[in-house]
Amino acid sequence: MTDSEEREGSLNVRIASPGDEIGIWADQAMIHHTPHGFCLDFICTDPSDDPLNLSGVLASRVRFSPLLAQQLAEMLQTNWERYAEKAMPPEAEMD
Repeated sequence: MTDSEEREGSLNVRIASPGDEIGIWADQAMIHHTPHGFCLDFICTDPSDDPLNLSGVLASRVRFSPLLAQQLAEMLQTNWERYAEKAMPPEAEMD
């Protein structure tokens, strides 16, 4: 169940995909901001590179508003907590 399905009376959005439903792999991310918005770059690096001198390809760039940035931060925190509760061993629990 997603966050949007859990909220009572929430907006239901039907999403159409341009054909890349399986998504794009990224193993690095960079975020930048201006006074007007945020930019999140997802990068796919070459695993054969020196770990201190990586080369990569921009897999996707997403630009969004400060309001969406706040909502994303909250959704990531909530979902991370749910994931960690199920997937992390008890000895890895952090205070």
